[in-house]
Amino acid sequence: MARKSRFALAGPLPLAGEYMPLKLNPLAGARPGCSALYIHIPFCEHRCAYCDFTAIGGIARAKEYMAALRREIALWGEAVGHCELRTIFIGGGTPSFVDPREIHELLAACRSAFSFSPDIEITMEANPSSTTFERARIWRESGVNRLSMGIQSFDDRVLKRLGRVHTADRAREAYEAVRNVGIPSVNGDFIGGVWGSTREMWRTSLSEAVRMGFDHLSCYELIIEESTPLYGAVQRGEIALRPENDLAAELEETRALLTAAGYVQYEVSNFARPGHECRHNRVYWQGDAYLACGVGSHGYLESDVAGVIEATPPGSPGCRFWHVEGIGAYIDAIRKGSIPIRGWEWISVEEKWMELVMLQLRCQEGVLDTLLDPDAVEPFIEQGMLEHRGDRVVSTARGMLVLNGIIEALVGHPPATVANG
Repeated sequence: MARKSRFALAGPLPLAGEYMPLKLNPLAGARPGCSALYIHIPFCEHRCAYCDFTAIGGIARAKEYMAALRREIALWGEAVGHCELRTIFIGGGTPSFVDPREIHELLAACRSAFSFSPDIEITMEANPSSTTFERARIWRESGVNRLSMGIQSFDDRVLKRLGRVHTADRAREAYEAVRNVGIPSVNGDFIGGVWGSTREMWRTSLSEAVRMGFDHLSCYELIIEESTPLYGAVQRGEIALRPENDLAAELEETRALLTAAGYVQYEVSNFARPGHECRHNRVYWQGDAYLACGVGSHGYLESDVAGVIEATPPGSPGCRFWHVEGIGAYIDAIRKGSIPIRGWEWISVEEKWMELVMLQLRCQEGVLDTLLDPDAVEPFIEQGMLEHRGDRVVSTARGMLVLNGIIEALVGHPPATVANG
């Protein structure tokens, strides 16, 4: 979708590896809106052919990088007044691949830079190949209370196609290790729609996850991103993707299987047992602010906090920013006391509205009806794809199957309160 912001970018985007050395402007007092922190660790045992995240194979310069990451956390803490965090999400890459003592020091740095709410959620991503009892014990002692495991499948044929370095048995062993150290909430990431797989193979994997007792399941359809080796293989005809109607049927079966097992579909791709929803991801889906640290990471600051970057222009609800992707450039900038930002931009009221509609309609709670044009909503109500629940509009099970098309139609017709600025 075309960018409609009336605010210009902060400057021309630098080339990959280049950055704008940003010195943060400290704010007076803690800012309650800054309660979520994303931390990116890019190192992986092996870079998968379908992955388009900022990730590298191997562990070169990991100690230098982790030291720089701790310093960036301190810089943000000083700038936003050591605000209270309610969620931390350590993603990657593969955070479980680095020395677990680095995770311990990383979270200690977070405690020094910020205060923690009594019920803080601290999520860390982990792959089965780098998850052991001893590593998980250190993560737990460091404060990790939610682990998101990249299982992807319990079928070795699917794992091999995806280029994963673990087997189904190794995934089961890793899960048991995590449970044995007492991590209270465990998510499993699964990828459906893999070429050469069947719906029966998918159902078998999900049934195994249910049997094992995962608290949360993230069920994503394989997406072929242009920047990945997998995209090239598809374009050359080396890989034949499954037909759309087969993938739609798989999605319906996923919902039916997991709902019957007691999971709640609280977002299009996410299912949780009651009380185990990911609070950090809800921050994104509700359009709330979050800090970000590490290469390639993106953050969003609302106008009362965005002054740490520069003065907020009148009429903008907030600022998006994103980091440089090169590890060397990142380490160099942090050593000099600056944040290596590739760019930032102030968003408009209309952009903020579009994001809220796009994200909240994916969620169980839906979107406030005042944010939508009634004339645009009504046809989808009549078709049984959307429905009113109190003062909100939510997607039905039928609507979830064609949600992208519904969202495109709705954001093309902003209500008068948004269209008039």
